[in-house]
Amino acid sequence: MSLHEIIDEARTELDAKSRLHELAQNSGREIVRASKQTVLYVHQGDLKKAGQRLQLAKRRIRQVVKLSGRNHELVHTGSFILACQEYAEAQLLLSYVKDGKLLSWTDIGVQPLPYLLGLGDLIGELRRSVVDLLRNGRLEKAEGRLRFMEEVYMEVFAIDNPLALSGGLRRKLDVARKLIEITRSEVSVEVRRRALEESIEGLQKALAERKPC
Repeated sequence: MSLHEIIDEARTELDAKSRLHELAQNSGREIVRASKQTVLYVHQGDLKKAGQRLQLAKRRIRQVVKLSGRNHELVHTGSFILACQEYAEAQLLLSYVKDGKLLSWTDIGVQPLPYLLGLGDLIGELRRSVVDLLRNGRLEKAEGRLRFMEEVYMEVFAIDNPLALSGGLRRKLDVARKLIEITRSEVSVEVRRRALEESIEGLQKALAERKPC
C-alpha cells in the first residue's frame, strides 16, 4: 500500500468518526431537550405527554449506541454522558410518579455512571414535587416523597467509587443533602401547622358542644 493510500484510508476513518461525533452531539442536544420537557410535563401532571417526549429521547440514545459500533469511546464522551444522565433522571422521575417504582440502569438502558448522576439529580425533582404536594394540602404523600428522597440519598452516598465521585457525583450529593434538609424543615413546619389547626378545630368543636349553664 502506498503512502497516499494509507493517508487516504486514515482520512476516511477520521471523517467517519467526525460524522459520528457530530451525530452524537446533535442527538445529545435532542435527548437533553426532550428529557427536560419530560420532567416539566411530569410536574404539570401530564404523564401522557411526558411519556411521549421520553420515547423520543430513548430512540435517539439507541440510535447513537447502534451507530457507534466499535467506536466505543463515542458513548463515553462527556456530552453523551450528560445526555444519558438527563434521560435517566427523567425516566426515573416519570416511573416513580406514575408507578411508584425505581428503575435500574439496565431497565433504563444507560451506563452506571449517568444512571447514578441521574439519581443524584432526581432528589431535586422530588423536592419540587414535595413542595407542590404541600401547596395542595397533600401532607401524607409529601412525607412519603421525603422519605424516598432520604432513601435515595443514603444509598447513593454509600458509593465510594473514584470514577463516580470524580465524575460529579460528590457535588450532586452535597446539593442533595442541603435540599433534603430544607425539605425536611418545610414538611416539619407543615406537620406542626396541621396539628395546631386540628387542635384548634377540636377545641372549637368541644366549646360548641358545651351546654350553657
